[in-house]
Amino acid sequence: MNSERIAVNDAEGRFKEMMARAGVGRTRPDIHTLWATFKAFAHVPIAAANDDLLFQCGAPLDDSKPFTLSFVRQFVIGEDDAYDYMEQLFCQVEYQRHAELETLHTARWAAGFITLDAYFTHVEGLPEFQIPVFRHTPRTIEIFQDVI
Repeated sequence: MNSERIAVNDAEGRFKEMMARAGVGRTRPDIHTLWATFKAFAHVPIAAANDDLLFQCGAPLDDSKPFTLSFVRQFVIGEDDAYDYMEQLFCQVEYQRHAELETLHTARWAAGFITLDAYFTHVEGLPEFQIPVFRHTPRTIEIFQDVI
């Protein structure tokens, strides 16, 4: 793997390239390949002051909105340890509402885990990961990056 750091504004494009090479897209929502690709992307060096990973999921109170599961990579932008702003790259997966998903809500950051692999193992052991990933089929996958 090339160890050169890529610019934060190129992160979304790089991840989408990795997804396309893996054969995953909005109309081909393969959650297992998405997760494997996200884990590989987590190791791509980004030119940010700091970055972190987040796994989150939940069903909104509005029953007309889908259950969502997201893998997020957050970038802190700043120079000389001075915070300027943050950007987040989202891999947002939507599922049709189902009673089994209604009680699942979590937000788990990678910060505090000794290694990324330890974080990934932790996430993969959560019911909030296992139930949607192994028992339900995603409707769509969206990849986008926003300033927060």
